[in-house]
Amino acid sequence: MARPQPVIERIAQAMGETLREARSDPRVSADTLAAMAQQWELGLHMRRPGFHPGYPMRSS
Repeated sequence: MARPQPVIERIAQAMGETLREARSDPRVSADTLAAMAQQWELGLHMRRPGFHPGYPMRSS
């Protein structure tokens, strides 16, 4: 892919919207929503320079 950044930004925007909408969706349990949000945050941290799985995340 020649320009992945715009695609990544659209995915991030869509996932943020999905998580916000899921808060008021009775089909999504609080536990499931918390797990989804936690994994999404982990994924966002993984794309940052200096991230190493298993090591504490450095603040940006």
